Amino acid sequence: MKLQDVPAAVGVSRITIYNYRKRLGIVEETTEEVPEETVEQFKKMAASKIKPGPSNNKGKKKVDVVAAAQFSNDSSGFLEILPNDSTQLKNLKDQYNSNQVLINHLTKEINTCIVDGETPSKLESDMMEKYQKLNMSLARTIETLNPAEESLASLIKAKLASYSS
Repeated sequence: MKLQDVPAAVGVSRITIYNYRKRLGIVEETTEEVPEETVEQFKKMAASKIKPGPSNNKGKKKVDVVAAAQFSNDSSGFLEILPNDSTQLKNLKDQYNSNQVLINHLTKEINTCIVDGETPSKLESDMMEKYQKLNMSLARTIETLNPAEESLASLIKAKLASYSS
């Protein structure tokens, strides 16, 4: 068999065949013909390669998690949107509250996994980290835009302290 036809016959890339040849000690790169027994050896090497197992997210996707969070609509930890807030401040608080719904849902899901003795999925862990960081950033921005509101500042500081721990 021609060397250029081997990757297609084995079902791997050209560089993988090159690496297999190096591993087997075949150093003649100028050889155009590959013996049939070597091709069979390449096939065995490709078949023995460890393939990635099923993912740990149990079929969950980000949109599913967001939909479940919106359905649960847990409003604990929300920032109050006041009528005298500026439009920018209202938008920031609204975004913070939207993220908080997701954080509350993910907290419940992760705690359920821990109670059941399971490891939370990578998707849930990554989303939790992402949205907590985003809410920390939003909280800092809100605090700089509206420092006069003492109750808001204490609430934001408490939230930031809970995220960093």
